[in-house]
Amino acid sequence: MSKLIQLLERLTLLHKLALGFGSLLLLALVLGGQSLYVQTRLSHDFELLQSEEVVGVARAKEAETQLVRMILALHKAAGETDPVKRDAYLTQRDASRAQLRQATTQLRSTLVRAENVERLDEFEGLLAQLESDADDAAALMRRGLHEQAQSFIDEEFEHVARQAGQRMAAIADTKEKGADVASDRIRSFAAQQTMVSVGLLVGGLALVLLSSMAIALSIRRPAARVRAAVEGIAQGRLQEPVPHTDLDNEVGELARSVAALRDGLSRQGAELKAQQAELELTRAWYQGIVEAAPDGMLVIDATGRVLLTNPQLDELFGYAHGELIGQPMEVLVPPASRAQHPQLRAGFMAQGRSRQMGRAQSVLEGQ
Repeated sequence: MSKLIQLLERLTLLHKLALGFGSLLLLALVLGGQSLYVQTRLSHDFELLQSEEVVGVARAKEAETQLVRMILALHKAAGETDPVKRDAYLTQRDASRAQLRQATTQLRSTLVRAENVERLDEFEGLLAQLESDADDAAALMRRGLHEQAQSFIDEEFEHVARQAGQRMAAIADTKEKGADVASDRIRSFAAQQTMVSVGLLVGGLALVLLSSMAIALSIRRPAARVRAAVEGIAQGRLQEPVPHTDLDNEVGELARSVAALRDGLSRQGAELKAQQAELELTRAWYQGIVEAAPDGMLVIDATGRVLLTNPQLDELFGYAHGELIGQPMEVLVPPASRAQHPQLRAGFMAQGRSRQMGRAQSVLEGQ
């Protein structure tokens, strides 16, 4: 992990961001591809289940129903002496036979098992025999031989009808079992793929989190080291080296800038020390002159605050040594002139010309 972080530290921020987004994109692509595969597989399996099993079961049940209706209509016709009602029942038989033929034709397109194809062939053979027997029975009915027709239906027709019904029931049962097996297979596949998806998601998120942590550390650690160097420079430790100046990225550029700033501050610090020493000598020389002057002297700033006085001035105005430091010089001006003195002082500061303070015979006295 540490070697990976060290390798990442040398990359630019753009490359680090691209690596982070790339890992997220890779996770999204893997999950999307796996989801697309699962959806395609489930859609295909459901389509097969629908077209081969569910539709097949429905068609087989429809064939069974129409077979029963055809037999029932024939029985009713055999027991009916009224020619009109008899013909109506025979018409119902013909309608049921047509729907039965249609159902068996649609059923054949859903058969994939050899045993079901064989059963349907047998059913169609028996159905052809049933249709022939039904036509014979109908002919007997139209001749008024209802008892013979009923006897023929009970003996020959019913036996063949039971065999045909058994074949179709076997097809429907096989289809239902096949539908159950296909449904179980689909559920098992869906559950398995759900676990795979969860595994991919958890593993992918763990990988993304680890890579994100590594990228974050590769940014944070060098930045923290450079920040510590900046804090050291701010505290005056100008001799400490600045880390990561060798990196060819944003942190390296920042580190080199900090190093240049440190070098500049080192030079400025040396120059400032020399200037401070010179200023200290000048201040001491100037203060010596002021304090040694026989007359009272004071130094003020641009705002009129007292910066320096000599003992003669303090004694002249009755102040202890250093007491006037920081006070406005107007405390030394007579009360009558004190209000307008800041304006006069500002004019003097702006023009820089000397003038006589006060009028003739006026007395300057402090507070």
